[in-house]
Amino acid sequence: MKKLMVGLFVTILLTPFFVSAQPSKYVKLGVNYSSFRTEGGKSGPGLTLGLGKDIYPIRPFNGFWGFDVSYVTKKMKLENKTWPTGWNPDDSDVRIGDIPLDRSYLEIQTKLGYNISISHIETNVHLFAGPSLSFPIKYLSRFLADSTIFLEPDERGKYEFDYLRCESEGADKILRWFMGVAVMYRDLGIEIRYDRALRQKCIRGLTVNDAQDSIHAKLFYAF
Repeated sequence: MKKLMVGLFVTILLTPFFVSAQPSKYVKLGVNYSSFRTEGGKSGPGLTLGLGKDIYPIRPFNGFWGFDVSYVTKKMKLENKTWPTGWNPDDSDVRIGDIPLDRSYLEIQTKLGYNISISHIETNVHLFAGPSLSFPIKYLSRFLADSTIFLEPDERGKYEFDYLRCESEGADKILRWFMGVAVMYRDLGIEIRYDRALRQKCIRGLTVNDAQDSIHAKLFYAF
């Protein structure tokens, strides 16, 4: 993972200028806000830090393609949920508490876009969309149940848990589709991006069949 991250950052910085127009490189810093579509829960602002490059292969056409590499932290928590103490829900007691989903990711985005230039005020508006692939790095908070409810023998097998246990989280990579807009004045700009994720069937060892969508707001400097 570390070698992949270093290699991608070096590629962004050192890619030769082999196209007809000057590519633009940039650094980005901002926040993101993630939430589940149906599960609810509590969300907080996370960090987004990355590098990117846009390339204009054909002039005077203002279409471009590009790619970003970012380190992202996301802060989410499912509150006051229940799950079984063991793998078999028919023979388990009840754990109750919050499920912290704070996690860090390496995100790789590729995009296609179009640049609208407003030359008389030295401003450019970028419209873009594309896929994003997230590689989870680690959880940033511990997972501890607040309490345990002990069931009577005649209650076992009848209790309705919020979530059941699952053996794994499936694929480590998370695919998202995004669209966004960026406004740049000279070398400085602001970007807003919306990410829509595919569903995850298993999160932190529990069957949370939902998707985590995100909104990013970032400042960037082009060089």
